[in-house]
Amino acid sequence: MSQRRSRFELYIDILDAIYRGYRKPTKIMHEACMSWVPLCGVLDNLVEQELITYIPNDLKDKRTKAVYEITKKGLNVLDYYQRALELVNEMV
Repeated sequence: MSQRRSRFELYIDILDAIYRGYRKPTKIMHEACMSWVPLCGVLDNLVEQELITYIPNDLKDKRTKAVYEITKKGLNVLDYYQRALELVNEMV
């Protein structure tokens, strides 16, 4: 049986998905292995914290209302997380 992810790990998974180019909410949901309702709450929270930005639809794709992009602050969070993982792995 797998362990549940912490809220922090969920946030990191979403930031990483957006960083890797998954910009539409449904794609982010599948990439982060989350359900829709929790994803919407986390995306709103990440926008409030200015880790990602909400970009309204540019009318090219009528199926998607908006896309998300990672900000410099979000990139810094991912970078710090990766460095912390490296340090922990060196200690083991």
